Formats: sequence, C-alpha cells, structure tokens
Amino acid sequence: MRSSVSEGRTVYSTLAHGREARLAAGPRSVEAELGTLVETATEDMRTDASPFDKMAYAAGVTTTAFAGSAAFLDGMASRTGTGTGAFYHAFTPGATPGGTSPAAAKFAASAATQAAATPAAATPTAAIAGVTDPLAAQQWHLAKLGDMERVWQDYTGKGVKVGIYDSGVQYEHWDLAANYDASMHLKIGGKTYDGDYTPQAGPHGTAVAGLIAAARNGKGTVGIAYESSITGVNLFDPYSGGGRDPGIFVNATDKTLLFEAIRQTAKFDVVNHSWGGGPKYDSSGDRNVAGTYAYNMTRAMTFAAETGRDGLGTINVMAAGNDGRDTQGQGDRNDRHVVEVAAYRESDGSASSYSSRGAALLVSAPSDEATDLGGRGIVTTDVLGRHGYNTAVDPGGKLDHTDAFGGTSAASPITAGVVTLILDANENLGWRDVKNILAASAKLPVAFDTPPTAQVEGGFTNALNESTFAVVGSGNGWNGGGHHYSTDYGYGAIDAYNAVRMAEVWSLFGTAATSANEVRISTPTFATNLTVAKGAAPDASKAHSGFTTTPTSFTFDVTDSIDLEHVDMRIGFASFTNAPTTLGTLKIKLIAPDGTSAFVDTIGAPRTAASGADTFTFGFANFRGAASKGTWTAQFQEHLPATTTTITSLQMTAFGAAQKAGDVFTYTDEFLTMAAIGGQSARRTLVDDDGGTDWINAAAVTKDVSMSMAEGGWTSFGGVNAFRIARGTQIENVVTGDGNDTISGNALANEIRGMRGNDVLFGAAGDDRMYGGAGNDRLDGGTGADLLDGGAGNDTYVVDAAGDIVIEAAGAGTDTVYATIAYTMSAHVENLYLSGGARAGTGNALDNNMYGTNFADTLSGLDGNDVLKGYAGDDRLSGDFGHDTLHGHEGNDWLDGGAGADTMEGGIGNDIYVVDHAGDQVTEFFQNGTGGVDTVQAAVDWTLGANVENLFLTGGAALNGTGNALANTLRGNDAANVLRGAAGNDVLIGLGGNDTLFGGTGNDTFVFQTGFGKDTIGDFGAGDTIDLASYPLKDAPVITDLGRDTLIDLGNGNTITLLNIDPDQIAFTGNAFGFAG
Repeated sequence: MRSSVSEGRTVYSTLAHGREARLAAGPRSVEAELGTLVETATEDMRTDASPFDKMAYAAGVTTTAFAGSAAFLDGMASRTGTGTGAFYHAFTPGATPGGTSPAAAKFAASAATQAAATPAAATPTAAIAGVTDPLAAQQWHLAKLGDMERVWQDYTGKGVKVGIYDSGVQYEHWDLAANYDASMHLKIGGKTYDGDYTPQAGPHGTAVAGLIAAARNGKGTVGIAYESSITGVNLFDPYSGGGRDPGIFVNATDKTLLFEAIRQTAKFDVVNHSWGGGPKYDSSGDRNVAGTYAYNMTRAMTFAAETGRDGLGTINVMAAGNDGRDTQGQGDRNDRHVVEVAAYRESDGSASSYSSRGAALLVSAPSDEATDLGGRGIVTTDVLGRHGYNTAVDPGGKLDHTDAFGGTSAASPITAGVVTLILDANENLGWRDVKNILAASAKLPVAFDTPPTAQVEGGFTNALNESTFAVVGSGNGWNGGGHHYSTDYGYGAIDAYNAVRMAEVWSLFGTAATSANEVRISTPTFATNLTVAKGAAPDASKAHSGFTTTPTSFTFDVTDSIDLEHVDMRIGFASFTNAPTTLGTLKIKLIAPDGTSAFVDTIGAPRTAASGADTFTFGFANFRGAASKGTWTAQFQEHLPATTTTITSLQMTAFGAAQKAGDVFTYTDEFLTMAAIGGQSARRTLVDDDGGTDWINAAAVTKDVSMSMAEGGWTSFGGVNAFRIARGTQIENVVTGDGNDTISGNALANEIRGMRGNDVLFGAAGDDRMYGGAGNDRLDGGTGADLLDGGAGNDTYVVDAAGDIVIEAAGAGTDTVYATIAYTMSAHVENLYLSGGARAGTGNALDNNMYGTNFADTLSGLDGNDVLKGYAGDDRLSGDFGHDTLHGHEGNDWLDGGAGADTMEGGIGNDIYVVDHAGDQVTEFFQNGTGGVDTVQAAVDWTLGANVENLFLTGGAALNGTGNALANTLRGNDAANVLRGAAGNDVLIGLGGNDTLFGGTGNDTFVFQTGFGKDTIGDFGAGDTIDLASYPLKDAPVITDLGRDTLIDLGNGNTITLLNIDPDQIAFTGNAFGFAG
C-alpha cells in the first residue's frame, strides 16, 4: 500500500506485499515513535506498493528525511532483510541527489533475490484429495480455510461473476483462460476497456486472479472458486483505454472514469480490490463530504450494493493495507458497503506484521510474512514467462507462477474467493447477509487470550497481536454469547467451510438483508466543544490497545433498538487536519451501552489541511450483537503533548436490521472454546425471552450433535455437553451440520433440518417439518400431521398419522417408510413396513419392497417390480404392474402378481394365486404338511407346480391347464379348454366351452355342470368317474357308439365324447358314469 504525499494528493497503489514496521526497540523520538510519512509520488511506482511509509516508520527516520536520502534507504535495507519471498519485487529505488546509496543497491539486490524465488522451492503442504494440480500442495493458504475438500464437493463458484479491479489480468494465461469472461469488460461512454495485463501496470492483478479462480485443470495452481468467471479491470495503466487514450487510471487527476468503473461493480457478483491509498485524514477521506474521493467512491459502491445482483447487492472486498496503521483514515474502506480484510501469517496465526488494522475490519485471511518472522509467500499465478514476480531462470517450467505473493493484496482475493463460494451455495443472499455470514463463520486464528508478543526481524522488533481478542455484543446469538473481535483480525480468520455451511441455510431465517430493508437510526449532531485530554507518548507495542491516561468523554443517548451491523461516527474538529504535526496523534474509543467498544488509533497516519475541511467519518464493524438503545460514550485522547485538539461536534448513525420477535442462535465448533473463557459460562444456557419463532443454527458444527429441544434439554457436540435450553424457553426450529446428529423436538410445530450426515430426527408432538438432508437419515414426526423430507441418502421414515407427508426426490437413495396406519407410498420411496394391526399399504411407480404385519394386510404394489411380503395373517397381495415377487408367509393369502412375469410364494396356509402371465412362477412348500390347499387362478396356459393343489382357469380365452402329482382340482373357464390332470386322483371341471379333459394316472373325476357344452375326455379309464350331480338331468343320457369312441348326450346340446371307449365299457349309476372294464 502506498500512501504518498505529493502536492497534496494521494497516490494509490496495489497492496501486493509489505510488512508493517511497528517496533519497540529502545528509546526513540516522539516523531519516530509515531511514524513518519515519507513517500514518493512518481507514477512509475504505481503498480507495486511502495515500502517508503512503513520503512520510514521502521527505521525511525525524523521528519527532515527525504525519500531519496542514504539514511532513509539504509533504514529500509536494514529493516527488509533478504529472501522474504513476498516483498516489493517491482520496486527499485531511484538515484538520490547525492548519487546511488549503498543501501539502495542492497535493497534492489534483495528485491531481485526475492523475485527469483520459484514455487519449486516452496514447502509442500497436505494435498487436498482429488486435486491433481501440481502446485496445489504448495498453496498452504488453502489448508487455512477449513475443509476445502468437502466444500468443493458441492461448491466451486460456478456461475458467479467476479470482477478483479487491479492492474489487469493476463487472461491468456493457461491457468486462467478457461474462467475468463471478456464479455464483462467495462463499457464507459461507448468505449470498451480491456482488462488485460499490461507491462506498465504490472503482474499484480494476474496473481490476484489466480487466488480466486485458477482453473482446476491438473496443471498449475487451483483457485478457491475454480469454476467462477473472472474479468479484469485495469486501474493502473494510464493508457488502458488503448493507444494514447486515457485509461481507467486510479492516479489520474480527473477520476471520473475511475468512479464510473467503481459504479459498474454493480455488473458483478463479487469484486476484489487489492489496492489503496493508505489512511489519511483530510478532506479527500471523509465520505460524507460531497465531492471528495471517499465520497465518490462510497457513492459508487453504495450504488453497487443497492442495484447489483438484481438488488441483492454486489460484494466489494477490499484489502486493508500493508502499513500497519489503523484503516479508519481510508473513508472508502471504513464504509459499511465493503468487506475490509486484514492478513495473518501461516506459522502461528498472528496478524502479519505489516497488516493494517482497526475496528473497520470485518475479517482476516492468510497471507505472507517475512522469512525471519517464520513466514513464506503465497503461491499463485504470475504473468507468463520471466515478466512478473518470478524472473528466475527456471528450466523446471514454473515461471508462470510465483511463490512470492502476499500482503493484504493476497488476503483480499482469498476472501473474495470464499465470498464467491458463499454465493454459489446461496445465490439469494443480500450483501448484508454475506457480511454477517463472514463475521459469524470466522474463527480464532490464535488463542482467544493470546497476549501481545514481540518478534525481531532484521534487528527490529515487531509488536504482534497488539489488540487481543475481546467479546463484543451483549446478545447470546453467537455460540451462546457475543462474537470474538480484534482490531488486528476483525471477527477472525475466514473459514470457507463454516461460511458455505451457513450460507446454505441462511435464507431459512428471513428475507435477504439488502439495502432496501436496511434500518438506520441517527442521533442529532451534538455540539460538543471538547478539548481533548493529553496523554503520554504511547508504548509502540501497545499503540492500538488503549489510552495511557484518563481520556476526555462525551455521552449521549440513543432511544431506538435495532440489530446492529455497522456504526458511523462523524466528528467535527476545530483543529485536526491542520494540526501542528502532519501525523495523527489522536486516539478515539466509542463505547456502546452494553460496554462493547470500538477503538481508533490515528497515530502515524497523515493529516493535512487540504481544502481545510475539519470533519471525518469513522466506521465501525464490530458492534454486531451490541445494544443500540441506551447511553453511548465517546472518548478521546491526544498522545502528542504539543498538540491541542478540540472536538466541536459529534453525530452517530447506526445501521442494521429491524428487531423482531424470533431469534437465531448460531453455534460453531468454537462453542466449547468460548464457553471456557472466564466470565462466559452463561453461554451454556440458552435463554429466549422475547417469543417469536426461533432457530438454533448449528450448520457449521462438524461434530455429531445430540439435542433435545425440550425445556431443560441438553445439547452435546461430539459427545461433550455444550448447553441446555432454559426452563421457560421455547425453541421452534433447528438446523445442524455434517455430523451424525440426533435431534428431538418438543410440543411445538418444529422445523428440524439435519443437513449432511446420518441423522435421527424426532419431532415429538406438533405438526412438524423435518428435513434429513444428505445422508442416511431416520425421520419420525411423532404425533401430529408431519412433513418428512429425507433428502439424499437411504432414509427411513416413521408415519403414524393420516396427515403425515413423506417427500423424496428422484434418485435420492433407497428409502423406507415404517407406517402404523394404512399408507400409500409417496413418489420415490422404495420400501414400506407396516406395523400394528391389519394394515393396507399401497406402492408407487418404483420397485417397492412392502412388508405387512402379523395380521390380515392388504398390499398393492402398483407399478414397478415389487416385492410384497404378507407375514402372518390372511393377506391380500397385489403386484399390479411389473415383474413382482409376492410372499404370503403364514395365513390364507391371496397373491396376484398383476401384469408382468411375477414370482409368487404363498407359504403356510390355503393360498390363492392369480396368474396372468406365462412367465409367472408359483412356489409352494410342503412344510411338514402345513402348506395348505392352494389354488392357482390362471388367465394363461398353466401347469401346476409342486405342492399346489388346484388350478382354475379364468378369463375368456381358450386355455390349457395341467395338474401335477397331487390330487388336483382343475377347472376351466367358458372357453374351449384343455385340462390335464397328470398323476393323482384329480377332479376336472370344464365349465362352459367345448373342453378336452385328460385325467392322467389315478382315479380321476370329471365334473359337468349345466351348459358345459361339447366336451371330450381323452383318457377315461379304470377308477375314473363322470360326475353329473351338478347337472340336472331331465331324461336319461343317450349313449351313441361312434366306432372307436362313445358319445354321451345329456340334452340341450351338452355332450361328452369318450375317446377310445366302447359304450359297453361304461356304466351309468345314479348321477355318474363309471368305467365298467
């Protein structure tokens, strides 16, 4: 970051690299302690962040030093060291008035050495399963973002449009080309501005692009959102308009094109800004002063928040800066419409020594650190060949990437990549939702109570963790209490896993939080006329942690309550920007009614008279969960005894959401950590006293959750008791995460969502809505009319009320319903088990498995190849369509396979089989004589299988029926049938039609009834009987010798022909004919 003073203007630069130079190394002058701004304004430096300001601060140079002096360059060189792998590679100090300093040569040599670092030298980290890009194992930052393997199983950024406002993107780079969308290039005044990399602008934007969207192509690195679409906007080439036409140049005197380009961030879903001008308190920095730089920037980004993404809002992500100072002096970054990002280092999670800080920060992300502070650079894309950061002679072919990127310039696109995944997970989020998710999903990069520490780099001492974490907010909405927050880290380190899990479910809790429904409350402008108390010169290691003496205070009341998200405080000064010193010396603290505080440290930031304006608007991101209503306190202290500051006015505006009954209680894996902090034991009891419909949001909890939603019920994470629900507190709804969760509802109408994992969800009383999500879940709504949706996986449902509804998606696993009532299976459910008394169950179009009770059940398979099992009881099983398998088991069962080739097994009892397909199979078992007397009703030609006694032909077709070795009863239909008894003493009944009957071996009986027609017996013989008992004879039968055969005429056209029988071989006695020999 380069904050440069030259003729009263700020020169903006990329925030590629840099290390803060805050130290505590013995006695120093006040000016050295506060830091001295020494900058150059030459535009040839615009493509890489100048180290001048922080190097002056590091070396302790007085205000009489100049940028080109040997003393200043010596200070830089001694502070820099060599081999950091992530520093200002493109920077080369120019000639000084006295010639080239030895220190300048040393610094240039160091820069060249650092630029030569190649990915081949990087230390590998644990590879992410399935990622074959060879440099991915060296992208250590990915391991800091949570479980990326699981994140990428669902979300890759596909469909999300990302703008990269930077030094251009080399979109022909083979690791970026697949995701580059040139159709999104900005169009201003009828002219299209190409977003390509240009040598004048430098490689910075190409490195940024790779962190967001390098393709997962098995070749180089992999981006966090590796299927998102990216588009470059070149802000650092004054001629990016083509030829000598003006470009969208951030350092142009006339910034009209720049402000229009920022306005057009509304075209994108996410935009990354790894550039800035540094904190500076002057008229250009107050975003509430019309016409200033900050005013125009924030108006443009406000437009993007209000109109981007069809009103949901573009997410503008901005790097905090690399000079270690408080970011409040950047009015475009302390605004609520941006996500401001700090950096922390790999080795121990400490804030990177250079990272800017302050209460405007939202989150922090991993980035580089000096090697002698245990750091290393970020591996990402570089411009092709030896034209970027990596200029080494590299026969290994890795010149197209670098391992030397860093600064908040890296932290910001890493965050933008995570934001892209958030929008992939839920495209309906508003811009305020995204910021709230980032805050809620952030984790501690260091232990909560890690004290300030000091580390030596190049002979200088760095103060790390200068601002320890504190609990902010008095609410209990995050892990049972307030958030953790530090002005070094914001709400903490981004975690992509936490963020996408929260994003998935966020819309459950209400409508999208956008500009349209944002609530603001403002105080009057108070006339304060305060003379600020003077304190002692600060200890550099504690510069950002508090006051050195009693501050001057001003209190005021706020009468409205809102759910706070952001607070602005605009202060008027009688003398601030034109104070005796050109560097800030003021510290400010704003304290909410519940004690939550925001701290501002202007020390080291330039303040100039500029246009003479003496107001400045400070923005604070750390009041989430704090109380808005009550007495607020603003405190002030000067740390330069020679400076007198008078505060003439103060006005506060708070932004957030309207308060409503119904709360969301969010939990993460950090719950036990937060509950163990001194004074935080109240987190272990969930209390809700304002009614409404409440949610427990445990979507980001990775451990198995066991929860009772009843009053007094306990919740455990990973088997460890976490919190209980207070008596008198009623929670309606809950959503959990990836664990194998067990959730029990209460008497209310609960909504319970298990998300991933093999969950067990029990609704208890009430009309509940239950969603299992991915995994093999069990859903039991309990009493009431419940909606049960298992989601993906092999799910199990318990249905016990007629109003219960089961919802399953196609292809979402093999699912089972256990019903204690008559039940018709809903679509896409495969299995049904009935329980209790006699039940009716009906299948669906799938291949169902249906199981009855021990009572008389009725099972209907409908479509599909179904398996029906009746068990005990006299069951009625219908396969309907498909190739079905029916098992009657015990009882006198009725089995009808329906259309298709079916398999039927009656089991014990007198079973009836309905056969309507030649491919049907009937199986009966003897089972020690308990198989029963079984009957096949066949509408096709049929031969009885073993252990089946009876065959009845049905329908109107002329069919053939054949018995087996048992004593069969074969009965035809009214068509011309052929019945064959085979072995055994069979009974053959032709019924209507002209039938042909064969008794086979054994003593067979041929039964004739009225209207049987003209039948033929083909094998009448000894032991056989013609039974006419069911045929009312009016006259004696007339017997006619046909030669070889005999005709028996019973009158009315009913005749029996006996083949190969002479009339004298039969005898008529009573109502039957027998064989006479």
